[in-house]
Amino acid sequence: MLSWVRVAVPRFRSVFRLRSTRIRSRHCGPYMGGTASKGTSHRRDAEVLVESVQRVALELRHARQRTPHVLSDAYEAEARQHVSALMAVVNSVDVAQFELSESDLVSAVDGAEHSQDVSLPEASWPEECRWPTRRIQYVFGAEQSDLFSVGVFYLPKGAYLPLHDHFGMVVVSRVLWGSLVMRAFDFATDHYTNYEELEWMHCNGGWAESTIQRSEREAGDAWALYPRSGGNIHELVAVREPCAMLDIIMPPYPSGSTIFDRRKNRELYECHYYRATRRRQLGDPSRTPEWFLERFPGEDLVYVQRARQRLFPDLWR
Repeated sequence: MLSWVRVAVPRFRSVFRLRSTRIRSRHCGPYMGGTASKGTSHRRDAEVLVESVQRVALELRHARQRTPHVLSDAYEAEARQHVSALMAVVNSVDVAQFELSESDLVSAVDGAEHSQDVSLPEASWPEECRWPTRRIQYVFGAEQSDLFSVGVFYLPKGAYLPLHDHFGMVVVSRVLWGSLVMRAFDFATDHYTNYEELEWMHCNGGWAESTIQRSEREAGDAWALYPRSGGNIHELVAVREPCAMLDIIMPPYPSGSTIFDRRKNRELYECHYYRATRRRQLGDPSRTPEWFLERFPGEDLVYVQRARQRLFPDLWR
């Protein structure tokens, strides 16, 4: 998802680098015993989260070096194994530590634009209903180049992130507050015989399996997606209320240096946007329907700006 930030605002990686994920007493104070303050506990939780992300991201880097391709079954299996431990940490995070002020986030966007009621018919999605583009904010957290990024997307009511992919990446998300509706796809692996063909589908579109036809995610819900499965291509819509979503990406955009890129085709590792244009039901009624995903220039549709806030303000300055 960081692709939207890269498209809509200047690069800001250097503004808020992660100094170190080691526990530092001079910054964080004591952690053991009953004397730790609430603020200290939050800082400790924040460090545990980022240390866990860094550890898993390193394991994923090593796995990419060992496996034949980022789209291989071997890498998919290793990614799932490593992410299972991270999911436990993400699920245990105390949301209060993020110190996100909804009033400040809302004040940074046009209030009138987001005050109108919106509805999403069961069979429709915003780009099909001609919804106006609603501004989204990205709250920057921590990042280590070529390893991971941690941040929060704030979607005002009526805002949406259209269908997009995370080629070669592992993404862990959790709704912090509010709710959203999502759908997700994975390119149909029955239709390719080698990695290059699947890469071509990411760049040009193709038939995809509907892994999540429509699902509402509420505060506390967490999920992970992988290069080939879990809904790597997905759409997120804040229908009923504003939503804040934690987003962990391993590795972050751009990722050409950490993924086997034999042809030096950097465009492959950009975020690709799609529209679901045609639906078909396969002969086996027990299988989910497939949709043809057509590429389109989503940069003109999505507007994401960097929020004035940042995560863990007392931990990284």
